[in-house]
Amino acid sequence: SDGVQLRRTHLATYIKDIERSESGNAFLMVSEDALDHRALVRFLLPPACFEPGLENLPSCLQCQTCMVIGGKGATSKLHRDPLTWFGWNFLVLGTTRWALFPPSTPISSIGAKCGNWGSGVAEANSFSEASWRDGRPEMWEVEQSMGDVLLIPPGWWQQCLYEERSLALRGQGVTEACLPLVVEGLPVGSGGCVGDTKTLLE
Repeated sequence: SDGVQLRRTHLATYIKDIERSESGNAFLMVSEDALDHRALVRFLLPPACFEPGLENLPSCLQCQTCMVIGGKGATSKLHRDPLTWFGWNFLVLGTTRWALFPPSTPISSIGAKCGNWGSGVAEANSFSEASWRDGRPEMWEVEQSMGDVLLIPPGWWQQCLYEERSLALRGQGVTEACLPLVVEGLPVGSGGCVGDTKTLLE
């Protein structure tokens, strides 16, 4: 295709249309609203390796979980979360390939632009040889199968390719060691959140 097209539709319609997904004309849905139901709360807990006590963080720092439904051939953007956070991805259905670049990767080598706290987005397609005509930087590849949970440490660039129709839950979390840095960087208008977090740290 010539680019990304954003559309809004009913979930049932999307599930039907996703059967037509293929490389070059793929479907990818990301939604937090689809999980906003009390009956689902117990199924949306973050991985057990979360550091104890972080579930008591104020809501502004709580890990947000979203549902991802990808059709065959769909890819996410090559991106990096803020350096104070780590990511997790639980594959409920399907098969996914991941491309991971370590924190030492030169930004220029992947054509990335960085934002707040070291987050960033790149236009490169890690799974296309055309993106690496000048040589590809060190890249780790992972195949994620149904039931696998992938943890992505802070600072790593990530991109995934859905090899078949897939359903995943994903989220981010802050590590205890990074909490002081996060509090220091919160906007001035986040007074209540800052106060609650400082109290927790003390």
